[in-house]
Amino acid sequence: MAIRYLFLFIFALLHKPHKINSSACTLDFTRFPYEAQSECFDMDAAASSCCSSALQSLFQAMTLKSSQSRSVFLEFLEAQNCTNMFENLHNRINLNKCELQDFISSSTRGLCSNNVDQIIDLIGVETYNELRFNCKDLSSRNHSDEVCFDCVVSYRKTLQALKERNRLSDKGCAEALLVSLASSDVQSPNFVQGTFSCLWNEIQSPWPTQKSPNKAYILGSKKLLAIVIVAVVLILSGKCYVGIMPSGMPTVIKKLNQGIRVPSFGNEACRKAKIRHPNLDLAGNGAGNVKAPILTWERRMQISIGVARGLCFLHANPLDKMVHGDVKVANIFLTEKLEAKIIDSDLSSFKPHERKGLRTIKTDVFDFGFLLLQVLTGKKAKSLIEEARDAIMKGASISAMADPRLNGAYVASEFRNVLAIAVRCTAPNEGERPYMEEVVRKLEETQNLV
Repeated sequence: MAIRYLFLFIFALLHKPHKINSSACTLDFTRFPYEAQSECFDMDAAASSCCSSALQSLFQAMTLKSSQSRSVFLEFLEAQNCTNMFENLHNRINLNKCELQDFISSSTRGLCSNNVDQIIDLIGVETYNELRFNCKDLSSRNHSDEVCFDCVVSYRKTLQALKERNRLSDKGCAEALLVSLASSDVQSPNFVQGTFSCLWNEIQSPWPTQKSPNKAYILGSKKLLAIVIVAVVLILSGKCYVGIMPSGMPTVIKKLNQGIRVPSFGNEACRKAKIRHPNLDLAGNGAGNVKAPILTWERRMQISIGVARGLCFLHANPLDKMVHGDVKVANIFLTEKLEAKIIDSDLSSFKPHERKGLRTIKTDVFDFGFLLLQVLTGKKAKSLIEEARDAIMKGASISAMADPRLNGAYVASEFRNVLAIAVRCTAPNEGERPYMEEVVRKLEETQNLV
């Protein structure tokens, strides 16, 4: 009898279920339950999106912890224990081949950073706050594609700055930046989930998949398909027509020239569909057939800043830096709220400091400077450039330069500042012209003068 009980005791020890020491894992998995996908059951999980989905849930849980500890990744032992605990919660799913602990552990060599505060120091508080501002509306349960797109663009720009300033390694930078951003408002579960749903495709998946997340994101919705259709009209030339999309959205349409090859046309349409900015679009109020009202000084400043922001975005677009090539009054449309929209361009991609014939970003800057002079004076003559240069360089009175339709209703100091900006933009030497980023900053500073 004693031998029998001893046998049962040994059998129980050998077959005792594996117990996880949950005290060694401080992650809270209850707030972000993992929903298994169908391919997680019968397929090799290491070669499917199953692992990526599980990893996202782990990072969301790490976000909650990092808001308090300020650490992004976990120590090796805790990472191992949390992975085991997580897999135990989903024992019907084949996650054991994912080796998730390798991606959440701080023991990875050459890791970009393991501290939220260090991430912020590397990119700068101003840049970090700008990222938070551009992504803040992700807290909405039904945030739009436009909100996500703006967040993605800002995230990519910030990530590039982080990699450039770190210099040691860029491994884990994307994950660390995402966790840092999401942890800035963990009291709003919708913000955390919205941030991850929007930005997770920006994380390079360590597992091979047949999907292309970035392309799927850009072209993966009906709204963005409409953007593709709208982008098409930017490529066309011929007379302008005002039209209405099936959704009721007003647009401007141009006839397609004969001889344009369909494949290259489609590629160009998709490329331009990625360019989305409040001041780069088509609007209903314009097309040269609606007479705009006499604009006040405040409205002129608003329009000028809008055009400058649109050009700045084109020149620094993280998806594809571009030159507009034809900045002029005829290509600036106004919405019903008199917001500026730049349209009708023959955009050219370029690399920084690369010349493409005469089409360079400094050519755009020159054209913008002349456009600014027209906004200030209400005149169109090319002689405006020399007149403005004389007024600024010789310190003469600038009142004669102002559009008479303003009736003197403008701030003289602001007018002089904007005139000086226009003169710099139209400098004969390209090297003397500022970049649009500086132009936007100077115009905004002028607008905010008390």
